[in-house]
Amino acid sequence: MKIQLLLCVLLLSLGANAQPQPPLPKHLINRPTANPKLITLSDVIAARWRGTRLTQLTGAVSVDSLWFDFKKNGTLVFKHQKYEFNGPTMGTWTLSGNKITIIADKFPFTHTLTGTWDINTGIISGKFDELRDNDNSQPPYYSPGSDKGTFTLTRN
Repeated sequence: MKIQLLLCVLLLSLGANAQPQPPLPKHLINRPTANPKLITLSDVIAARWRGTRLTQLTGAVSVDSLWFDFKKNGTLVFKHQKYEFNGPTMGTWTLSGNKITIIADKFPFTHTLTGTWDINTGIISGKFDELRDNDNSQPPYYSPGSDKGTFTLTRN
C-alpha cells in the first residue's frame, strides 16, 4: 500500500512540475518534407557508354570501338569505328529488368544488340547482329552481308 501511495505522489508531482511545450514556429510547421528522387535503371543507363565489338571471321577476329549516347526517352546515338565515314546512327533502346535491346538503323546498316547490364560490374555485354544492305555509294571495301559477334560497354 505504501508503494502505491508513493507512486501516486510521484506521478502527481511530475505532472505538477511539467512545463507546457511552446508551439513550434510557423516556418517549421509548414516546412516541406524531403522528397527523395527515385532512381531507376533507365536513369543509370541514360549516359554515354563506350566499348568494343568483336566479330568472329574465318580464321580471325575483327575488333572495333563503339560508343552509345543513351537518352532517357529510349532513343540513342550510336557510332562505331569500322564505319565512321557513315556518321552517327540514331536508334532506340528498351530495358526489361536488366536485359537491354538496342536497335540502330541507318541505311545500309541495321545493328541489333541484345545484352544484359551487370549491376555488380556496371558493364553491359551481349551479342550483336549487323546487317549490311546493297549500297553502291559505300567505299570499295564495303560488302553487303551480315556479321555476328559480341560486345562490351562501360559507362563514361
